[in-house]
Amino acid sequence: MLGARGHYGRRSWACRWGLVAGLAVLTAATGATPSVVAGAHPPPTHPPGSTSPAAYDQPGPNRTEARLLAMSLLAEAWLPPAATPMPVPTHGLLSQPQTTFGGVNLIDLSAGYWATMRTFLFQEEVVRHVPPGTSWSGGGTASGPGTPDVYSLAFAPRQLPAFAEAAQLVYSYYGYGPRTLIRIDSEVAWRPFRGRSTELPPRLRRAVVHSVPEVSPTTLRPQSITLGPGSELDALVSAVDSEPAVSPSFTRCALIQQKVTVTFYAASGVRPVAEVTILVGCVDLNLRLKGQSIQLQASPTLGVLQRLLRS
Repeated sequence: MLGARGHYGRRSWACRWGLVAGLAVLTAATGATPSVVAGAHPPPTHPPGSTSPAAYDQPGPNRTEARLLAMSLLAEAWLPPAATPMPVPTHGLLSQPQTTFGGVNLIDLSAGYWATMRTFLFQEEVVRHVPPGTSWSGGGTASGPGTPDVYSLAFAPRQLPAFAEAAQLVYSYYGYGPRTLIRIDSEVAWRPFRGRSTELPPRLRRAVVHSVPEVSPTTLRPQSITLGPGSELDALVSAVDSEPAVSPSFTRCALIQQKVTVTFYAASGVRPVAEVTILVGCVDLNLRLKGQSIQLQASPTLGVLQRLLRS
């Protein structure tokens, strides 16, 4: 659990899964989108559900930056000297990349080639030409008798810019006699741009923090604390406002043991003006504000709540 106060997510992003594992340890210790052909303009998109484009100030600069990153990744792709360009397959074994990100906020630039070398030689050479600053992983799909096996190699940047949730350069390929048919996808999932309209209202005077266990049996117990004006409330508001937006499709959860809800109130009145919900074990929080629901990252906010509930 987060603490006590006596008186009162194979297509995953590795960095994000690391955060999930970290939250799971903290809890225990304390208690597919169509591809876009290279050169085409990506269709306008916005997060699904009740969240409107206005809530995220869409499209903002993040989609533009993501497309530039996708183009730079595609430019780093290694190909055999004799590789021949061909249209991106729209059907058959390579109609889609072998590994892809889900969600609506996806830039996918694709290209297709024939290579005059056998598959095992091609994959050996690709691994020898790892794009700078990336790490790679591989896989394959057995297609059955009479059909070639399809393989994939994915190269993901070790460090992502703030506007991106995930990025990778994917080779999908299979052998056709002495040649290899290759599909290359440069994929970047971009964060919804979070503007000023998604920040908590000014002059908040009170917040009620309520924590309940989500599993049974458990050693956790319900807790409630109230924060008045002062440094604790200011720190919590600052943490929520500092969280970047995330795509709902990227939410991944470990074992959820605890649900924490924070309700914010203005200077007057008893009706809440905003509410934050965190499932401890997930990497995201849900902010309900101005009649809309917004997914945000949960790192600084979780740290503040940990300190409050353990004090």
